[in-house]
Order: sequence, then C-alpha cells, then structure tokens
Amino acid sequence: MAARRLHPLLLDLWVAALALLLVLPAYAHAGLGLAGDLVFSPRQPLTLDSLGLGDRLPRAVPLDALLGLAGSVVPGAVLFRLAVVAGIALAGSAVHRIVAGGSTVARLAAATLAVWNPYVVERLALGQWALLLGYGATCWVVLTVVRWRAAPPSTPWAPWAWVGLASFTPTGGAIGTVVAVVLGAGRSTRTRLLLVGCLALQLPWVLPSLLGAGGGTGDPTGVVAFRAGPDTPGGTLVSLLGLGGIWDLESVPTSRSSMLGVLAAVLAVTAVVLAWRRLPPGVGRLLPIALGGLLLAWAARLPGLDEVVRWVVTDVPGGGLVRDSQKWVLPWVVLVAVSFGVLVDRVRELVARRDAGLAAVAGIVGVVLPLVLLPDAASTTWPTTTPVTYPRDFDTVRSELADDPDHGAMLLLPWRAYRAFEWGGDRTANDPAYAWFDVPLIGSTALPVGDQVVGEDDPDLAADVAAALDGADRAAALADLGVGWVLVYPDDPDAPDVDLDGLDLVVDGGDLQLWRVPGAVADRDGVSAWVVILVVGVDVAVLLFWIFACVSALWRRSPDSLPAFRTDRDEWA
Repeated sequence: MAARRLHPLLLDLWVAALALLLVLPAYAHAGLGLAGDLVFSPRQPLTLDSLGLGDRLPRAVPLDALLGLAGSVVPGAVLFRLAVVAGIALAGSAVHRIVAGGSTVARLAAATLAVWNPYVVERLALGQWALLLGYGATCWVVLTVVRWRAAPPSTPWAPWAWVGLASFTPTGGAIGTVVAVVLGAGRSTRTRLLLVGCLALQLPWVLPSLLGAGGGTGDPTGVVAFRAGPDTPGGTLVSLLGLGGIWDLESVPTSRSSMLGVLAAVLAVTAVVLAWRRLPPGVGRLLPIALGGLLLAWAARLPGLDEVVRWVVTDVPGGGLVRDSQKWVLPWVVLVAVSFGVLVDRVRELVARRDAGLAAVAGIVGVVLPLVLLPDAASTTWPTTTPVTYPRDFDTVRSELADDPDHGAMLLLPWRAYRAFEWGGDRTANDPAYAWFDVPLIGSTALPVGDQVVGEDDPDLAADVAAALDGADRAAALADLGVGWVLVYPDDPDAPDVDLDGLDLVVDGGDLQLWRVPGAVADRDGVSAWVVILVVGVDVAVLLFWIFACVSALWRRSPDSLPAFRTDRDEWA
C-alpha cells in the first residue's frame, strides 16, 4: 500500500522538475516578476479594481483580490515563485493520475506533454500565469469529476474545489465549469447539484461584469488583434491542432516555425484518434468540449463566424472574454495529453510482442518526444520569468500616498497601459502601479498590437483626461475629475512631453515622479455603495463556500485511481 501511494509522488517529482526548468530564473535570482501580464509587488493592495468595480474590465477577478488577501501574510516574492510554477505542476500531476490505469511510461509521457507543450510555453512567455493556473485546475476537474461519477452518490466537494481554483479568473471559471458539467452530466440530482455549485463559484467575476463601472463589453478591434494566428508553416488550424496559434508571435518558440510545429499537430490528432477507444471511462466526454474550443479559437478567422464573435465582444456583457481566442484550445490540450499517454502505452504493448528491449526504447521515445518537438521551450519562457528589483522610488511613493490616502485618485503618465523600464530589462509589462499603490488609479487600457490599437475600456474617461491635460488650468481640471496625484515614469520616451504646470512635485526620483494636484476632490463618480456591498458580500460567501469545499474534499477523499484504459460502451450514460 505504501509503495502504491509513493508511486504517484515520484511521478510528481518528474513533473516538478520539468515545471521548474521552464521557470528556472524565478528561483535562481532574487526579485519580483515584471514582464507582460506577470506583475508582482511586495504586497498587492485591495482596491475597487481588485473587485472588478474599477474603470477596467474585470479580467483578473477575483484573483487580484485574493492576491491582496494572501499578500497580507505571504511575501510577494514567495507568491511570485509559487504562481509561475503552480498551474504547470498541477496540470502534469493531474494528467498522470488520469492515465493511472496504464504503465509508468504512459504516465510519464502524458505528464511530460501536459507540462511541455506550446500552449504552456506561449502563455507563460506572455506572463499569463493565471490562465495556466486555470489550465492546471481544469486538469484536476477532469480527474475529480470522473472519480466522482464512479464513486457512490455524494456531494461533489472535490470537483467544486478545483472548479473554484479555476475560477480565480473568468476564462478558467468558464472552462472549468463546462468541463465539470459535461463530464459529470447524468440523469440525477447529483448533476444538478454539481451545476449549481459550479455556477455559484462564477459570481465573483459575473457580477462585476454586469454591475461594474468598467462595463463588460470590449472594443471590436480586439477580435482581429487577439485572434489566433499561424505559428507553424501549416497555417492557423494546424497551429491550433498542435496546441499553439497564439496571437503574439514574440511569445512563440522559434522551433514552431519549422516542420516541428506541423509534426506536433500530426502527433496531437493521431493521439486523439488512435487512443479514443482506450481512454479511461468518462474522459472521452472531453472530445466535444475540445472540438468546441478549437472551433471557438478558429472562429474569428472564419467568414460569418467572425461577425458573431464581434457581436459577442461588443454587445454581450462579459463578451470581451472571448476576444483572445486561442486560449480556448485549453480543453484540447488536456485531451491530447491524456490521449498521448494512452497511445504511448499502446505502442509499447505492440512492440513488446516482438521485442521487449525495443519496447523499452519505444517508451523512452514517448517520454522525450514532447521535449524534442519543442527544444527551445525554456529559452522562450526564461526572459519572462527572470525577476527584477524595483527601484526605491516605488517605496517612497507608496509612503507618500499612505500619509494622505484621501487626497484622490492617481493618474498614470505617460498615457499607456504597458511599459518598458531600463531597470526592468526593457521587457514590456503591464503598469506595475496597479500592484503597488493603494489608491484609485486612472491609466490607459488601450493596447497596441502590431499595427492596430485596441481601444480603451472607458473611452469617455480617456477623453476627459486628455482634455484636462490639454487645458489651460490643468490643476483645476484634474481636481474636478477626482485626480489628486499624478505619477510620471521619467524613463518613458514620451515623458518629456508631459506638462504638469500648476501641480506640486513631491517625489522627484530618477525612476518615478509624484505630483500633487492642489484642491483635488477625493470622491469621483463611480460605483454606488450598495453595489460594492453586494459584490463584497457575494465574494465573501463564495470564498467561504470554496474553502469549505476544499476542506470537505480533503476530509472525504475519492478513490485514488481510475480504472484501466478502456471506454464504456455507453460513454454518455
């Protein structure tokens, strides 16, 4: 019994080694993450933006609020290092447990592909660790739901726990819920119970999408800018089938532009087709979800469907969620990883009938094949996961703001959403002010992507700020907008053009300048108090429910493994 429990833990060590290799700089150097969407500070504040009620769309809700809570007891440097590796390690550890009915080689191969694939690498290179956390949690949703269906009738504590983790971001919540409900569907009260709990876990991001000041829709330009694209010689569909196709070519490993990218797609499709009849019971239900995700990822490039996507983004509350289309490949990635493990086991069995030694070689080839098809994965992710050391100016500004917290919001200039800093290795990153300063922030949300610019979340606010800065009496105009502070990044190429005549310079550092607006009005029009109370109340209730689900899942454990590889005759029973 002890050996049986030790075996998966030993496999977890392989998963951890691969995951750590992808994020090695984070553990080899001191500092905090600052690249792309990977932005950490010593302690992230709790603000209206954290709850999804600020001027920005609730894209990282409730994750930002949870980081703020966790940061009160865990240093930001620790959270950063856990964050970059957690989702990847969770994915590998879940996938090798899903294929536990196979050989050790099969489990190693499946886990390797779950960790070492274009989807993980490209998203990590963008700094989107939160999406990867949803990916890892979704893998565990698959495992726990299938176990739950095979177990005697019970409350789905474990599925809820993992859907809750996936729901730290809207994308993860949407995918985790669909996976849980489809895989757990049946003609019983248990299914309805599973559905109700999963939907309840989505409230922390659904409510802000409907009630928040930032609104829940997006700029239609983003549909084209963030649609999936070809990162292999085979075009967009081949790229998606091969687990890639991200819109940002700077985040794509160079090897994807060779025939290795096409071979990855061939391998993925072959694995799913040949392993279909031997998947563990219930796992085959992933196929329609995976195919639906592929279609959604490809839709923005298909005539007719692109108009549907544009309508969803511009007119449906929360519809902006679909504009980054390649991320919906996630269920396909899970299915391919599981199928690959099953296929490797089948090939090894067939070869073993002729030559046992050759079967061992076949198994080793299966384990290392994902590494061979993506040899430059680590070199692609290392620049993003290399920590930086923030200048002292950030602490100085934070102390100054703490001395007068009611003076009003802070305007971030020059007006741009993503910035590159000389002290940060010149890597473009989301403005770190949102992770540092505990005051309402007003900054650009427009995103330049190639030769296109995705518009502001709140165009009226951007226009008001521009008018105030261009006016004759800047101080009065900014004060009327509720702006009490202006933060300027001196190393920005547009910094010399910023004219703040009439404002008081209170911090004059080489990396940050803080200006005080005389006569500022602390309160500006925004979300009403009852909306804040409602959202906070719902968030607390959902958090308590999720914690209770986690504790109950640990207390009432499901079976440790799934049956051997096979597919029930009635897969949808």
